[in-house]
Amino acid sequence: MAAKLKERGFQRIRPLAGGFQAWVSAGFEVQDGSLVPGRPATA
Repeated sequence: MAAKLKERGFQRIRPLAGGFQAWVSAGFEVQDGSLVPGRPATA
């Protein structure tokens, strides 16, 4: 996953203890890359 994010131009990538689902379950905010100003939306 980290390699794919880097290919798409993301630079600040950090591992999440428990993974993405743990982040969402804890109630933390989630945004997709299309919300980043100046970055084209991708599916």
